[in-house]
Formats: sequence, C-alpha cells, structure tokens
Amino acid sequence: MARFLHRPEDFRVLHAPYSALLEEYYGRTGPNTLRALPYPQTLEEWTHQREVLRRRLIAALGLEQELVDAPADARGDLHARTTGTIDRSRDGYRVELIEFQSQPRFHVSAAMYLPADVPAGTRLPAVFSPHGHWRTGKHTRHIQIRSVNLARRGYAVLVVDTIGHAERTFMGHREPAAHALFYTGASLPGLQVWDNVRALDYLASRPEVDSARIGVTGASGGGNHTMYLAAIDARVAAAIPVCSVEMLEVYFRKSQCVCETVPDLLTFADKPHLLGLIAPRPLLIMNGMRDPGFNTLSARRAFDHTHRIYQLYDGGAERLARYETNVEHSYDRAMRERAYAWLDRWLKRLDPDEAAARSREADTWVEAEEDDTLRVWGPYGAGSVPEDAHTLGRYYAALAGAGMGAGEGEARGEGEWASGREGAGAKVQELGITDIWRPAAGSAGPRSLGPTLRRRIVDEAFGGWPERTPVRAEPVETIERSDCAIELLAYWSEDGVPVPALLFRPRSSPAKRLPAVVYTSPAGKGRTPELRSIHEVVRAGAIVLAIDYRGQGETAGSGGTEGELPAVERGIMLHRPLFGGRVWDVLRGVDYLATRPDVDPAAVSVWGEGGAALLALHAAALDERVAGAACLGLPASYRARAGGSVNLEPWVVVPNLLALADVPDLAALVAPRPLVTGTTAEAAEMVPRLVSR
Repeated sequence: MARFLHRPEDFRVLHAPYSALLEEYYGRTGPNTLRALPYPQTLEEWTHQREVLRRRLIAALGLEQELVDAPADARGDLHARTTGTIDRSRDGYRVELIEFQSQPRFHVSAAMYLPADVPAGTRLPAVFSPHGHWRTGKHTRHIQIRSVNLARRGYAVLVVDTIGHAERTFMGHREPAAHALFYTGASLPGLQVWDNVRALDYLASRPEVDSARIGVTGASGGGNHTMYLAAIDARVAAAIPVCSVEMLEVYFRKSQCVCETVPDLLTFADKPHLLGLIAPRPLLIMNGMRDPGFNTLSARRAFDHTHRIYQLYDGGAERLARYETNVEHSYDRAMRERAYAWLDRWLKRLDPDEAAARSREADTWVEAEEDDTLRVWGPYGAGSVPEDAHTLGRYYAALAGAGMGAGEGEARGEGEWASGREGAGAKVQELGITDIWRPAAGSAGPRSLGPTLRRRIVDEAFGGWPERTPVRAEPVETIERSDCAIELLAYWSEDGVPVPALLFRPRSSPAKRLPAVVYTSPAGKGRTPELRSIHEVVRAGAIVLAIDYRGQGETAGSGGTEGELPAVERGIMLHRPLFGGRVWDVLRGVDYLATRPDVDPAAVSVWGEGGAALLALHAAALDERVAGAACLGLPASYRARAGGSVNLEPWVVVPNLLALADVPDLAALVAPRPLVTGTTAEAAEMVPRLVSR
C-alpha cells in the first residue's frame, strides 16, 4: 500500500482552527439587524406598525391569520372531555383532568384548577398558565403551587402539557421532525402558540369562566408562551411573563431551543415590539436578578423600550410594570405574590393597595400531587394516549406528504411545474438530465419557469445572496505529489467567512484550460488527499477544489452537528439559513475557479457527497453557470418517510422551501446540464464521466 510523505495536519490552511466562525458571523449579523429595527415615535405611527408586526408574527409562526382572528366556534370542535377529577375540597380547591384536540389528532393533556365551591351562575376570572422547559410539565411542583393558590383565591386555572413534555413526551420536541416542520412553513413555536389559543377557547367555553377576564402567566419558556399568546390574541386581559424578557441580541451569546425559533422574526421584531403588541392591556414583567439565563440589564432595556410604546396610549404607562427580586431562574413566592396582586387589580378590579394587601400566600401547606395523580391518560384519568395521536414526525408527514416513489408526480402551484422522478432513490448510471428527471407531460417546462423559481427560492427561502464581490483568495503553499500538485489556499465567501480549500491539479497539463469541479463532503476536505475518487478525477484531466464550507473542517465549532444547532436556529430567525450560506460557499468556489487561468470557466461543475449532495444540487439548480452536478447519496425528497420518520439533519433545513420546490423540482432546474446521482461508492467511476464530457 502506498505511503504518503505528508501528515493530515500538513494540509491545514489556516494558521489556527477558526472554531468561532459561525458564532461570530451570526453574532455580528444578528445584533446589527436588530439594532436597525425602528421604534415608533407617535401613536399613529405605532398603530400602523402594530398591524404589520402582528400580521408578520402570525405568518412567521406558521399560523393563518383568518383562523387566529376567527370566532372560537369557527376553529373546529375541541372534542374536550374530562377524564378524571381530584377532590381537594378540604384544602379549598378541586382539579379536573382534561383532554382536548387543538387540531385534528393533536391531543392536549391539561389540568383545570377550580375553587372548591363555585355557586351556580358564578363567572370566575381565569388564568392560563403555560410552563417552560420542565419535562414534568403540568406536574411541576411550582406550577401546582401557583395553580392551587390561584384557585383558592377564586380563579379558574388551566395548565396544559406543552408538546414533548409530561404526558405529551411521545410527540417529541428537540428532534429532526421539529426542524423539518420549517420546510412546510410550520414551526414548533407556532404549534405551541396554537395549542395555547385553543386553550383559551376551552377556558372561554366553560360556564363558570368570565371570558372577558382571562390572564396568562408563565416562567422561562412559559414566559415566551405568555408573550406570543398575548401579542396575537386580544382575549388575554392581563399578561405576566416571568424570567423570559430580554433583548433578543442576547440569543447570540447563548443556546436556544427549536421551540424558541421563529423564522424571520429578527428581521422585523425584537422582544419590546412583541410586548408592545400587548399594549395597552396590563403587562407585568418579572425577572430574577441572579438569573444566569436572562440577563437583568438586558431585561431592563427591553422594559424601557416597551415602556415607550405603552406611553403612547392614554393611561398606558399605568398598565405596565416591572418587578425584580433577588432569585435565580424561578417563579418563587415573592413573584407569585406580586402576580396575585397584579391579577386581582386588573381581573378583579381591586384597588392597587387592596390588591397588594391581599397578595400574601396562605401559610397552608400545598401538597403537590404525585405524578400519576395528575395523569389525564393514566391511573386517575381514563384510558391511554389515543392511538391516532400525532407525533411531530407524523404531523410533518401529514403536512408535507410522503416521499415521492417511483414514477410519482405532484402538482405544484403557480410559477412552478409538475415534475416526476423515475426510480427515485435508485442508482442512475446515465448522464444527462433528460434521462433522469422529466417534467410531467403537458406542463410548463423548466426552461420557461426556471428563472422565476430560482429567483423565488433565493429570495424567499434563502433571504437573498450576499453581494457578489470579486473573489479574494490567498495561496498558502503547494505540495507536489507524483500524480498531482495540491495547492493550499483560502478564499473569502463573504466578509468574515474564509473558506479553507485544497486544489488538486494534474502535474502535467496541456496548454488548454481544464474542466474543474468543487468538491464538498460533511467529512470536510481533510481526508481528500487520500481519496481514490479525487485522484481518479484528476487523472481524468480535471482540477478539483475541495472545500471546508462554513462551520466545517478548519472552521468547525465544538460538538459536531449538535454543536452547530445555535447557528442553524439563528440563521432561521434571521432569514439567512445556514444551509443557504453553505450553498453560497460552494458557488463562491465556482467563482474562484472561473478566475484561474488554468480553468475553463464554462466547464466548472459541483460534486457533493452525503449531506453535501444537497449543497451541490442547490448550487447547480440555482446558478446556470454551473456546468453539471454529481450528487452522491442524494435523498429522494424532503418529505417524511413512511410512518413519519425524518432523516434530515437540521443544518439542511430551509424554511418554506417545500412551498416552492422539492428535490425533484430542484433536479429539474439543472436541465439540460448533466446530473449524476448514485451512491458515494460509485464516485470513482461516475464523477470523471461528468467532468470529461
């Protein structure tokens, strides 16, 4: 076996690994975008801005404004039922175990706390109490304590298990399907908000509840639930987000969850804008001064901006308040008592001093229920989780449809075409797009509709391309081998984004310019000097540029694909998905090759393996300068597999892409240029045929 004289570290391009590239890139882009967002100076200005903001927020969540604004009875039957009861009359309250469907097959488990005795005809003020990232959901001790105390004070209280928590753990939460939802225009935060809208529908349907007096409060993620629900649903008469309010630029210095990732949000709103949508309804913001996750100074800035919006309304400033206490991330007794006073003041119409005087919690011990006791589908409830209940994977499959099989086609909307794929997922040995992907008979073809679809994908899904400036490249050194020369270099994809690369060229090349190919793989460029397939392409007389796209190889952060999730989610919120940036890195590699005197600029192709096969496909589909594409290991579709399984990594997610195109449509955009698909093992045979055409 041949032994190379160079070690892998000899092929490093950068002086030191740039592991902070993605963090710094979004750390610049995000805060700069947020700081440019306008705040209103007059009520007239805010009235117009408010209408636009609310409409954009509802759309970003993936909800339909017509449904959000419709009467509750127009949103469908909740199929609500009580599965069990817990009688704690001697302690002043009782609990009903509730199940309802926020949408078909979307089962919600909930607990309803009520005063022990509610006289006939009484209409109680109510509180909806969403929880945060506590796996125990509605069973969580501090939520039980708050709910019991509110019930003793004369409130009806509803607590639901958020998607993926407690009895709804079976649905999933942080998993591929949660990210895949973005392809369809849906989102996990949107599904949660819709659950909460329907929870208000349920509260309002109860005969003992006064639907004009409903408050909402929750901590951490529950504080976000409170903010979003109150922002879009005017039935919320008073809101208290706890340990959740801050300026969104803080999200670029910490991790977040997919359930906090609202597509495009940072392009039109910061948290004060969202809180301003609640104005002039009463809003109390509470934070812990020692909370490591939600910075107090940032919370104060958010409050100040929100205060300016509230001041635009007559008496608005009176309806906004802030409370800080010397605790960490919690909803402790001092916070609860402040919340009771706020709710009593605005929902019971008590004088502020009287409300404050009545706010002290009773010293009676609140014994938390055991886990089984509060189960809707369990020992104290009736039955088990319904067999037809959606998981996130099944829900995604229902939205997106199943993956395309052999010979299947699917109709598209205006500006697109019906496309079919023959033998989806099968090995393809023939070169030439017309032998692989065909438009459906009688439909418009890719030549007439391609430019429109390309433009829409770039603008609507990727958020546009950066400015295409002349490529800046820096050579590092050249390593001579018996069969080729390997140039170590870096080129700049955009400002602050270096792309380390290895360029392989034949040692003895003719005077004519050579074809070239940009190579990408999730494994990075580091292993390419020993890949037989790379050397086969070079021996076929072509140049290969192997790159580390952003956040990979020499610019990879820690934690692998899991560690790059913050970049994935920040990119989605900025309308600059990480996948789109990586496609741009490939296209800038094409730009660089086209400037070289030894490359034929009309014969530059792209080659992607594994997850990077999608990068190569998008690069060729969206840029007609690309001469052809080899996409090895290409998935047949973005749609779910049978049973709702999703096998797509989060970094390949592009929000709303399925509204425009699936994998077969992107392949059709390559026509009539050659497109090679197959397995990675076939690269040595197939790619040389691509570049030698």
